[in-house]
Amino acid sequence: MLWDVVWRNKNTFSLSFCLIFSLVGMIWQSNPLTGVVGFFGKVADRMSGAINSGVSLPGNLFHRISEYTDLQVKYDKALQQLEENRNNLDKYESLKRENDQLRATLEFPAHTDYPQIKAQVLGIRLNSITPRILINRGSTQGIEPMMPVFTYTTDENKNLIRSIVGIVAVADKNTAIIQPLQHPDMKLGVRIVSTGQWAMLEGDSENLRRLRLRYITKDAAATSTVFKDPLPEVEKSTVITSGGEGIFPAGIPVGYIIQKGEMDEENGGFLTAYLRPYADLDRLDNVIVLKKKPAAWAHTLDENYSILDNLTTEFGEPVYPELPETEKKKPKPAETKAEPKPAETQVEPETTDTIRRLKNINPTNPNSP
Repeated sequence: MLWDVVWRNKNTFSLSFCLIFSLVGMIWQSNPLTGVVGFFGKVADRMSGAINSGVSLPGNLFHRISEYTDLQVKYDKALQQLEENRNNLDKYESLKRENDQLRATLEFPAHTDYPQIKAQVLGIRLNSITPRILINRGSTQGIEPMMPVFTYTTDENKNLIRSIVGIVAVADKNTAIIQPLQHPDMKLGVRIVSTGQWAMLEGDSENLRRLRLRYITKDAAATSTVFKDPLPEVEKSTVITSGGEGIFPAGIPVGYIIQKGEMDEENGGFLTAYLRPYADLDRLDNVIVLKKKPAAWAHTLDENYSILDNLTTEFGEPVYPELPETEKKKPKPAETKAEPKPAETQVEPETTDTIRRLKNINPTNPNSP
């Protein structure tokens, strides 16, 4: 019954509800109690923020103290390291003076730190009978032929080391050509660190990752295991330059032994081995040229010798446009022996007498009848 009455007067009830709700809202907005409730709500928010800040203050303070403590520890370590470096510098100076005195007493040649020239690699050609590397430094910067070239790389333990690349073959004004270790004519005196044995390193243009060691002296001990399976003393042993007043200073790493070779019976029964160089020649970006001239023996070479001969390929002699013709050292042509000229026969006049003929036969006795 009630629902029927409401349904019949639904428009009236809807309009009445809207009017009553609007009036109540207007009255509530103008009521002072509403402002008081809003004010206390804002105060509660402020108090909540202050309480949160107060609670987090000890945590922030503890964090700041922890950071300060860490910085203090790092600072103390830095001071300690600085003091150690100063002590090491003093030790170095003392040891250097002592070493100089000992070298002078033993009459050793003075140690020289050679100047270095950094160069950028412009081109690499290794897949050839005569491999070569082109760099952007030349005679203008002081580079000369026969100067050693090395680069910085890492060893098997990821330690930063110097490693041999090759020697300067030709130096132009602003460029130079390097003869790398893989060149077939490259020969380098080296030593095996683990055994102290001497050897000769030879290039091999067929394999960039493997070079050959020859003329390795045998160990005199009967119980020695050197170069006997499984190579406990030589495998992965570092090979360094021997020095000996040659082109390269002594002690520069070259590579490490990876395999034992065959016995070289044709050359006196020396041992052989195979070495892997530290420097990746096909991935070089920069090299360093050591301004070191060879010892006096290098100046006694034949004047007709030219290192350009080793760069001749199946395409002919190398051509260097920037190199003046007067500076190119071309091999002199072999001198042909002059054919002996036949002795000129003196034509005797018809009126020559017998005495004149005897004088021609025996000039030491002109008065002989």
